[in-house]
Amino acid sequence: MDAQLYKEFKIVEKAFWSEICENNIRIGDHTHCFMTPMDAPIFNFIYLRQGATEGAFQQASTLFSSQKKGHILILPESLLPEFEEIIKNAGYTGDGMTTAMYLTLSEAVYPSYRNNPCDIILTNHNLEQWAHPLKTAFPVGDDSDDTIVNEYIRYHQKALDNGATIFHYALLVEGQPVSSLTLTLHDKLARFDDIGTDVAYQGNGYATHLIKHVLEFCREQGVERCFLDASADGLALYRKFGFKSLFNYLSFIKE
Repeated sequence: MDAQLYKEFKIVEKAFWSEICENNIRIGDHTHCFMTPMDAPIFNFIYLRQGATEGAFQQASTLFSSQKKGHILILPESLLPEFEEIIKNAGYTGDGMTTAMYLTLSEAVYPSYRNNPCDIILTNHNLEQWAHPLKTAFPVGDDSDDTIVNEYIRYHQKALDNGATIFHYALLVEGQPVSSLTLTLHDKLARFDDIGTDVAYQGNGYATHLIKHVLEFCREQGVERCFLDASADGLALYRKFGFKSLFNYLSFIKE
């Protein structure tokens, strides 16, 4: 793994989560906790980096458990041999794998896509539009319960109110928001999050169109490198733009 790319990935990852999460707690040099008021695991994280110790992990885990707060533990796949038994004994269960990816913008490729009529807007003034596609793109819990999405909107609004350089995009079809993307800028680095399309509109090239638009904005802003954390479903799409794999993340959940 390229040490500089790994460092840049972690810098912009921290830039995003430290703005979104209310509490940002560092334990030692290689263990980071991001905590929100909600008990939902998807809003509370422990990140282990290369060099993390068992003691730091146990301290972080206790921090969440003492508050009866569900959370997700995330660590590079390379750390699994060292931590697998420790994680299992602490009561965590596997929650999947994602891939950290990077794109050097000077090497970006812009794939062709079905150019269906649509509009792309910046929605920092109205996060409801940005959040609408996320309800079906990333379903969590009861479809009729908007609590989690509303809380996510609140966290993002608070970040904007605090001056965070986060941009929320929505792609509209006939005025209806169907795709979303969140962009975080930090110096000459960028990070993509919340890339999703309403299930009723998937397969029409909307995500490709939106990513292309935001990459062009990044280039105008002088961004040199862009990072994201991809699920297996998104790998093929991101590779079309020239994104390359950096390392794999493993996730474990404790509720």
